[in-house]
Amino acid sequence: MLKVKKMVVNSMGATLQLGRITPKIPNLKNLIVAACSGNLFLRDVAAQTVQMYIRGHVNVHLEGDARGMKLSHYMSDFDAVLGSAKGKKKPILFGYSHAGYFATSYALGNQEKIGGLILMEPALYTPKEELLNRANLASKGQGAQAIEAMIHFTDPKIGRNKLALAKTSEAIMKDMASNDLLAEEFRIRAEHPIVEEQLKGLNVPTFLIGGTASGAAYMVERAARVIPKASVLWIRGATHLDLIGGEFATQVGAAINACLNQLD
Repeated sequence: MLKVKKMVVNSMGATLQLGRITPKIPNLKNLIVAACSGNLFLRDVAAQTVQMYIRGHVNVHLEGDARGMKLSHYMSDFDAVLGSAKGKKKPILFGYSHAGYFATSYALGNQEKIGGLILMEPALYTPKEELLNRANLASKGQGAQAIEAMIHFTDPKIGRNKLALAKTSEAIMKDMASNDLLAEEFRIRAEHPIVEEQLKGLNVPTFLIGGTASGAAYMVERAARVIPKASVLWIRGATHLDLIGGEFATQVGAAINACLNQLD
């Protein structure tokens, strides 16, 4: 059982509930984990960890209307969370999937603030029409269908099983704050794509983690070809959603620790 100390930070009209996790084995490294939900692998990570969530998550409270969110709001959230990290060394930023897009966006504009970047199947190459379709569904109150579209795209194994698809989509939607916020996040990704020229300028140590059975594995491969200081670790047999599940949690934790051990 993880011992999580809850804390909050404020950022541009939002209050973010965070979790600070101290490892069993002392480690001076600070890891900022950005994700949408899950994160069972944190129990095995040997670093002082701050767990944050993207604005669309239920652990983030907005003071105003969810509509009209901008990428700058999300970048402000990272600034606020990184500012809460303790220690003399620059924190290491981790992002998974949908949150991996926002973590990469932040890293590209704030390389001097981080000591490294760990990306687990970051959503960097999703076609614009796919993102706008999801945004359109969520804006109509069909968030579950938007999540199902995402699962079809990233995790074909679950996508082919109607019962598993519906169950997984329902579980993910329970962690989402609202359909409007979900729609805004897909829209932001569509309007602000990360292009390879930008990734070529990412000059911090970057570690990419992927699952060999994932529909999003190609994103890891494409990113690794253009990011100058990239290394890749593969989790054999894991699908996209497996990477935050129980069966592969120990392997994912070990992969993250391997990345951390290579950073000063």
